[in-house]
Amino acid sequence: MKKLILSLSILTTGILSAQNSSINVEVNNIKNSKGDIALALYDSAKNFTKKEVKATKVRAKKGKVVVTFDNLPEGNYAIAILHDENSNEKMDFNMLGIPKEDYGFSNNAKGVFAPPKFKDAAFKLNANETKKVKISL
Repeated sequence: MKKLILSLSILTTGILSAQNSSINVEVNNIKNSKGDIALALYDSAKNFTKKEVKATKVRAKKGKVVVTFDNLPEGNYAIAILHDENSNEKMDFNMLGIPKEDYGFSNNAKGVFAPPKFKDAAFKLNANETKKVKISL
């Protein structure tokens, strides 16, 4: 019984320590305080811009906002950000299909007529690390 409790304790400690990494995301160049800044965190090319690992939004603030994603296992991640000025929870486009709201990706990755590839926006998060990612809209 003592071995079982000790084994479970070691396993739990290992799992918890592997998930205490965090990512501080600094969003710069916010043009105004209208609406929300929506952030989505992805962990694979397959799910990039489709199914996030974590997502959050904060009220927009002209200039800069900082958001933290906590309790993450180590791995590769990419971040997508939208300044949802009208708080309708989607990106708005003009008649030509050009985005009307500011957006950005980690590594300041850019796509051509589409989001960038995961590999271009991805960064490595190591265990027990806090990583700061600056993104400009």
